[in-house]
Amino acid sequence: MLTRSLELVVLLTLVGLVVAPARRTGERFLVRWGVRRPSKRQAQLAARHLRQRRLLYPICWVFGPAIVLVVAELRSDGPGTESQRALALLASVLAAVILAELVAAVRGRGTADRRRWRELAPWWAVAVHLAILGMAAAQGIAVAAAGVVGAAGVYSVVLLAAQYRADPDTALDPVLRTRSARVAVGAGIGLALALLYLGSAQHPAGTRIGGTAGLVAATVAGLAAWLGCRSRRGGSPSRSSRPPNADR
Repeated sequence: MLTRSLELVVLLTLVGLVVAPARRTGERFLVRWGVRRPSKRQAQLAARHLRQRRLLYPICWVFGPAIVLVVAELRSDGPGTESQRALALLASVLAAVILAELVAAVRGRGTADRRRWRELAPWWAVAVHLAILGMAAAQGIAVAAAGVVGAAGVYSVVLLAAQYRADPDTALDPVLRTRSARVAVGAGIGLALALLYLGSAQHPAGTRIGGTAGLVAATVAGLAAWLGCRSRRGGSPSRSSRPPNADR
């Protein structure tokens, strides 16, 4: 029953994501990330950036479960089956987000313009992600394999964002690049936590690293890192404003 309810919630969420962001959505997004008084054109471009990725999420969700398939089959029955399937479902959605961001980054590469990856994603959030990933990998080969594939997707997005422009607009470009990198790292953190919990379910005492205390510490650190990826602090999005007479 729990899994069926979660599947329904996920399906409804994915349908909601498909709804195309309007120009006002793009404008609010840019203001949040430091672009003062964005022009109509900038808001439209930002909305298109978001729309392209949201349309990819449900498409890539079909392929996302393949990344965590072996983990989803850790147990087929017995105690904990429902919770494990729910975690596997969550992991598949997060894997789909990473895959969608990667596909969009590859397709939307602009001219080469190198930036340091630390300008796009908080270094400490990356460190937390790798630490949780290491804990998850210690649970078994299946979890480790899924984690490596997920991490490869995450840091491919980050490196592409650091190497190539997302848009010729000098005010818009750093915001879009920062957003892509942070969404990927945030989804990677969530995926690593889901894999850690899936792997720890195999062991009566919980995770092999730190037991229950290790799980709690990883969860708290992961949540803090995810929130850090949603914050403007720790990166360098553009703070440029539109020209005084720009069309709104």
